[in-house]
Amino acid sequence: MNTFIRRTTLKIFFLLIIMFICVFSINSVERYNNIVSFNIHNKIVYTLEKMKNDSDDDIKFNVYSSRLNWVLGQTCFSENIKLQQKGEMELYNWGVGIIENETITLKNNGRELIFSVIGCNT
Repeated sequence: MNTFIRRTTLKIFFLLIIMFICVFSINSVERYNNIVSFNIHNKIVYTLEKMKNDSDDDIKFNVYSSRLNWVLGQTCFSENIKLQQKGEMELYNWGVGIIENETITLKNNGRELIFSVIGCNT
């Protein structure tokens, strides 16, 4: 009886680990598929990602202090960007431009947004 309980507990433990890995993988793939643009500069990850809601074609600018934080989804800085023109292709015109002195410039066909990101250089 004691070995049966151990085996059952071990099987449940392994199933929970597998379930955690599957949920983590699905979440990571979903975030990866939503990436519009990214840049890695001095081990800091800058991404432009589609918003979760399907009704708007807005994007979110995220800064992660390391690649591990990007995998874990822990942002250092985040800002929503409301698009002036709607449409799927408008999302992909955005890109991460100049990165210097904790200031990031996002570019889109002549339109530029400048963000000051302070404290993300860990």
